[in-house]
Amino acid sequence: MNTSFSYNIFGEFEEEELEHKFRRDYYSYNKNLYFFSYILCSTLLLFAGLLIDYERNFVWGSAHILTSLRILLVLISLGLFPMFWKKKNYSKHIEYHGLIITMLSSIIVLLLNTMTGGLSKTMLPGILIITASYYIVIPSLLLHAIIPSLIQILNFSLFYDSSELLPGGHIYMCFMIVAINCVLIYFKKMHNKANRTNFLLKEYHQDLIKAKDTVLSIIGHDLKNPLTVINNRVRLMRKLIESNDLEKIKTNIDSIDHASTRLTELLHNLLDWALSKDTTNIQSRSSISTCIENSITQCQDLSKEKNIEIIKELKDCSMIYDSNMMNTIIRNLLVNSIKYSKPSEKIFIKSNLDGNKHIIELCDSGIGMSQEVKEGILSGTNKDSVPGTVGEKGSGLGLKIALDFIKRQGGDLEIESSIGVGTTFRMTFESK
Repeated sequence: MNTSFSYNIFGEFEEEELEHKFRRDYYSYNKNLYFFSYILCSTLLLFAGLLIDYERNFVWGSAHILTSLRILLVLISLGLFPMFWKKKNYSKHIEYHGLIITMLSSIIVLLLNTMTGGLSKTMLPGILIITASYYIVIPSLLLHAIIPSLIQILNFSLFYDSSELLPGGHIYMCFMIVAINCVLIYFKKMHNKANRTNFLLKEYHQDLIKAKDTVLSIIGHDLKNPLTVINNRVRLMRKLIESNDLEKIKTNIDSIDHASTRLTELLHNLLDWALSKDTTNIQSRSSISTCIENSITQCQDLSKEKNIEIIKELKDCSMIYDSNMMNTIIRNLLVNSIKYSKPSEKIFIKSNLDGNKHIIELCDSGIGMSQEVKEGILSGTNKDSVPGTVGEKGSGLGLKIALDFIKRQGGDLEIESSIGVGTTFRMTFESK
């Protein structure tokens, strides 16, 4: 979630992308409100005219002209349905459509005032009611509410006949309209901020849920590997005890001890990470080689199971990164390469600095993957995981986690692979 934001003078996000995201979200949840508000106000304005316009005395024009304009206003409001009802995403055009409706309503009231020579007794309450609807009832932008409201202020101050009012009465009424507009502008601004604050809280809540699910997925996925090693060694130990092969028993005990130690360390790291307040901002500058060495150590037992040699070609360079995320990225990619490499093959891990970019490559000569599988991994839509070269099972979650964390670190992932030839994972990170 974007944690750096500020509001403009209208109570809206200054960042255009964040503001558009809010409007899209708000529109999706309040779609019915958009259409109902405009139609309600337009319809009420029509009925108000039908009730009294034909009883007025006109200096020029007629009630028929005003009625025609009011009907046109209703039709334009109804036009919101075919134009925007089926659109799932927020369209900026709906705001301009709404501005046309509010401007036309103000023009109708302005014409009413001039046609009657400024003698309409209902002008002041009518202006107050329609102005309030711009700020409160209609879900328009604050600027789009201010513009037609200014027309109403000019309408009353310039064209209303104040001859029958007490001295100073017209000035007082103009002041009252301006004052009410100021109050409504303040209300609308605070309302805008409140809606956007609720939006940010909802976004933050969704991010927390996503972070929790991701961490739980990591725990379940990464703890599975050392547990598998321990379970396999225990089964083998049972057979060795029966044959009284003490030398092999000792070797397997050492392997179990090493796997359990790595399991404990991994569990502590993941739990510390899960309990941290912000899993995306624990960055520091350190050697990438150290991170790679740690990831290789954590996968040592799996590689020994298949007698796979991991060859390092590391250039010692430092970069700013989240060590927990980077460890998870490299470990998951390495586990994937081990899984799909045949016994006694080699896996190469390389790190290099190319200009202002840090490049980490992981190359194997395993079974490879099809173009369809590559696209699924890079888009995060891979669902199934084929068994490894010795029947290892998986869920495909490891690569999803790796891709997600690479993006969070501001990096890119490229995959070069061919069936039966092998796979190269290339990660590129901007130098910081």
